[in-house]
Amino acid sequence: DPHPGNLFATREGDLCVIDYGLMSEMPKGARLALIRHIVHLVNRDFAGMAEDYHGLGFLAADVDTRPIAPKLRAFFEPRLAKTAASAVSFTTIVSGLDEVIFKNYPFTVPPFYALIVRSLVTLEGMALSIDPGYKVLAAAYPYVARRILLDAELRDSLVDLLFESSRR
Repeated sequence: DPHPGNLFATREGDLCVIDYGLMSEMPKGARLALIRHIVHLVNRDFAGMAEDYHGLGFLAADVDTRPIAPKLRAFFEPRLAKTAASAVSFTTIVSGLDEVIFKNYPFTVPPFYALIVRSLVTLEGMALSIDPGYKVLAAAYPYVARRILLDAELRDSLVDLLFESSRR
């Protein structure tokens, strides 16, 4: 339940959380799908992003994601043309989901996402109030990179990141 009353900065500059009252745990499959989704966003692989919505639990396995990819491209390309994917805000990503997926397809939001999304939007807003140049995806990069390098289940994402990025 992040809010300014639950978060403090230590003298060393670390974040100190004092209340873990509301917690949520993301299942491993969803965590892997989220990392793949970030790689697909970085690579501008909109078909891959659309497929990720199955693994994230937003769309049932029988939902055809092929029509979603062009809509994701239409939403994200103008934003990515102005900046690197790592500079796209979490709020922009959520807006894209709302505009492209949630309004047009039979989606579900697994319960654990509600708290996670609320927390990330709150934390991003707090970080931006302190540092207007803060980029949530750039901040997440060390974690994502470590997961891609160390988790055998993400080996395909490592290949995508290394080779798709070099093809652009």
